Amino acid sequence: MGRLGYATECEFEIDAAALWQVVRNFGDVSWLDDDASCELEGEGVGMLRKISMRGGEPACERLEEVDDAAQSIRYSIVAGNPMPITEYVATMKVVELTGDRARLDWSSTFGPAEGVADDKARRSVERLYTSVLATMKDKLESR
Repeated sequence: MGRLGYATECEFEIDAAALWQVVRNFGDVSWLDDDASCELEGEGVGMLRKISMRGGEPACERLEEVDDAAQSIRYSIVAGNPMPITEYVATMKVVELTGDRARLDWSSTFGPAEGVADDKARRSVERLYTSVLATMKDKLESR
């Protein structure tokens, strides 16, 4: 099976600079579910972020790139992947719309885990994005 992709976007009633600060701070998971916790290992590009949610095994993500000029980060899941996928690499990019509005573009490439159909793998990523973006939007806009 080949690599799959998924991309989505979400608009926020928050300015791009404020949204970028949240996205750029790889250790900030305050916008995830209230029961999420985070542990960091290392600093800067190459650091690992271990995210635990709902008492499950933590997912371990590596910060691959930070581009301040483009307001984007790239990261990969390297262990504890809760989805039926492999080789997950994602990019989050903040786009300024108008004074108090910004858009977050989130895209990824991945492969389905062994024995998993392409559409099931893609749906799992879509569910993750939908859940995280809804929680993020609610929390950031209620500040």
